[in-house]
Amino acid sequence: MIRLDPLAAEKINTGIFISGPGRTGTTMFGNIVHSMQHVEYSYEPSMMFSHIPMIERLAQEDWMLLFETYLFEDFLVNAIAGRRLNLNAHDDASVYKAKSESEIRERLGYSHRRSLDLDAIREAVLVFKMVDAVPYLRRIRDCYPGLRMVVLFRRVESIISSLMQKRWLADDGLSGFSAMWPYHECGDLAVPFWVLPEDIQRFATMGELERCCYYFIRMYGALPDDPSLLVVDYDTFKQHPRAQFEHIAAALGLRKGAMTDSLLEGVREPSRNRDVDFSSLPAGMRSEIDRLSEAVKVRAVQA
Repeated sequence: MIRLDPLAAEKINTGIFISGPGRTGTTMFGNIVHSMQHVEYSYEPSMMFSHIPMIERLAQEDWMLLFETYLFEDFLVNAIAGRRLNLNAHDDASVYKAKSESEIRERLGYSHRRSLDLDAIREAVLVFKMVDAVPYLRRIRDCYPGLRMVVLFRRVESIISSLMQKRWLADDGLSGFSAMWPYHECGDLAVPFWVLPEDIQRFATMGELERCCYYFIRMYGALPDDPSLLVVDYDTFKQHPRAQFEHIAAALGLRKGAMTDSLLEGVREPSRNRDVDFSSLPAGMRSEIDRLSEAVKVRAVQA
């Protein structure tokens, strides 16, 4: 079988994977982690949205080879060389939101060679973030027992009201070029990849609120019972960002960078109405949401 240098698997096995449902603060949290010393951060790599679900279909060795090729060879090696930096200062994942301009200029100031970057590659902490990956974390843990996992949690009303404002799971949000991908085709709808095969037809007939609640249950219902996995409660984090993050950073073995403090100072909750009327939901779905909310919340990091 073809393979990569053992350093590829090592960097992933000692890396950090950030996930959670959309609208739970993963982008904010990822930028803060990106600001830490020696962190190289891959923000929602497009290939991973198709590749990670394939862990249930591909042979494990084949899946791991492609996973390591992207994260190590395509991303990490090229990020160290300045070729994988997002230089769009207006973008949520811009490197300018996490690293100082002097650090960026230094990295872009000369032509890099793989052999000369080896020390920096060894020192780097590989961090990658992908929403909606929670149902696959157990299988990924089987492949990389040392990979540190962080899952963001947020009050259900905040998640669902934000999803409904975005209309991501409304009929018009599940069709056309902007629909979530990859997807299951069901009539005119693009049913998201994380919907269980046996639920595709039922999901297509649900209303928007019920789909949002299915999403919440699908993500947190699949949360691994793994004591090494860190759950970060965004609602608590926004109230005490510095104390919370100091605890998280210590658990992850990370040290503050030049922009960490300013990013923590900017953590705040948007002043929007987050109320949701659940009265139309099936009783069983509402009780499952309440059960999961309590079960996940008690696992959250305390500082």
